[in-house]
Amino acid sequence: MVLSSPLPPNEEFINPKTGDNECMMRLGQMYESALGVPRDCGKAAAWYKIAEKSGNITANELWEAICAPMRGSEGEQ
Repeated sequence: MVLSSPLPPNEEFINPKTGDNECMMRLGQMYESALGVPRDCGKAAAWYKIAEKSGNITANELWEAICAPMRGSEGEQ
């Protein structure tokens, strides 16, 4: 069962330096899966990377999965 948020995320309340990296990863998942927000793989990848830099290993795996196809087509490092 997939739950969707009735409200879009309020990103201004999440500070990448002090925020919850689980929450940051969940924001990425919301953007990747269009849960309560328009699908935006760029924002999803950005939130996954922020969460990964904050110590969330799962977020790094999600970032790799979403960005691997982009790197192949755009030559991104």
